[in-house]
Amino acid sequence: VPYVVVPNGNIVCSGVTYSYGGERVFLMEIDTTTGAEVWEKLVGYGIALGMVQTPDDGFLLSGSASGRGTLIKTNSTGDLEWQKYFGDPSFDVFIPLIATSDGGYATCGYTIFSNPQGTSPPTVEWSWVYKFNSTYDVEAEIK
Repeated sequence: VPYVVVPNGNIVCSGVTYSYGGERVFLMEIDTTTGAEVWEKLVGYGIALGMVQTPDDGFLLSGSASGRGTLIKTNSTGDLEWQKYFGDPSFDVFIPLIATSDGGYATCGYTIFSNPQGTSPPTVEWSWVYKFNSTYDVEAEIK
């Protein structure tokens, strides 16, 4: 479960729910002194597998949605600002997400294809890295 410790000492964590018509990403802030929920928000579609806090105290999440790699940006209270999709509509997944020393972000991932004969397990066909600048635009894509 992706999570970050925010400056007030609380934890903001991400999860997935299937209760609202498909895979939906949610964020929740938990008060670490009482264990109480501070807020919970649905923030996008798919699943989140990585998360960092952004300089504006918001959150950037990476994962997969609709078979594509995705980034989700929220403000500091979990309100959705935007969701972007990357890669081909096969089955792309962004796994970790890190802040880079130049103020940008990087994530790596992979693409899964079904075997031509339809047998299991599916094969990982490509591995790749995306580098984003501080305004979340793609600077580099390495396959």
